[in-house]
Amino acid sequence: MACGRSFVGGLRIKSEDVLIEYLLGKQTYTQLAEKYNCSNKTIQRKIDQSSAQQNRTFPSPVNVLMDTTYFGKSFGVTVFKDSFEQEFIFRF
Repeated sequence: MACGRSFVGGLRIKSEDVLIEYLLGKQTYTQLAEKYNCSNKTIQRKIDQSSAQQNRTFPSPVNVLMDTTYFGKSFGVTVFKDSFEQEFIFRF
């Protein structure tokens, strides 16, 4: 049994796009709602649904080893290494 209603095109709002504009563009719910011609509640729901926000990972514990080698008085190289995983974290 059909309800007799049909979807009539329109702007499809991507959750990830809304989240990026909200976080990086520093847009408010109201500004985004006006841009996408929808309600604040729809914008809030899109932000809550975004996969970027739902996939939260927490860093694992590390034991950082740091060493700096100087080449003369004005230049040196610093290395950070995780002693648990034996991987370099950062070098500069």
